[in-house]
Amino acid sequence: SYSPEAIKESTTVDSQSGVSIKNWDVAANQSVDIMVADVQMEQTANSTVGSYTGVPTIFRHKLSQIVGFEFNTLKDYSASIKFYVTGISLNNIIQKGTYVSGAEVGTTATLMGKWTADVKAAKSNYNYFSGTEEVVYSTTEGTKLTPSTIMILPQKFSNPGETPDWATTPHLEISYKAGSESKTARVSLYDLFPSHEIGMNKKITIKVTFSNEGNLITWAPDQDDWTEREFTVIT
Repeated sequence: SYSPEAIKESTTVDSQSGVSIKNWDVAANQSVDIMVADVQMEQTANSTVGSYTGVPTIFRHKLSQIVGFEFNTLKDYSASIKFYVTGISLNNIIQKGTYVSGAEVGTTATLMGKWTADVKAAKSNYNYFSGTEEVVYSTTEGTKLTPSTIMILPQKFSNPGETPDWATTPHLEISYKAGSESKTARVSLYDLFPSHEIGMNKKITIKVTFSNEGNLITWAPDQDDWTEREFTVIT
């Protein structure tokens, strides 16, 4: 099973490949949450799930999403300097690809299926935030920005080397002010994520810590599981 019906024209189902979604453009379909259900093996009768009788069907998200940014400072700078976030953008991300679930799609990483990014597709840029947000001066409290959610194609990132070409490298860019001085910080998505990839079925919050010690910024992305949705097909 797959959802929603909006992906029908791009989707085929067969016993060998399972669910295949070809040439899906995530950038052009930001409101579409693609889900594929775990295969239920060796079912010979209906099951009782809560008050329903039928085939238990658990759908899992096959895309991922960036849901917010959290900012704080390394220590309390309230007596000396103020930091302001003025812009957040994600740049040069491949958002077109093909998904194949396999015949035994399930809950483990090896059974989640696989996306193959279209490396020839045009890359997408997202202006996540543009404004002015003051950072709270504490190591334990901060400012969280959640102006929107960005649906992301799960993918691995290539190593851009020590001197990335920011015009082509997938990266996060943050504009900010330290006092009255405007600054820009960039980090490649290869370096941002410890596994060098955005995993499938993840909700991602990126934590950013400002420091006035040598203009240091540290990054810490959280990839939490995107909670599955469970349905029961009544038969």
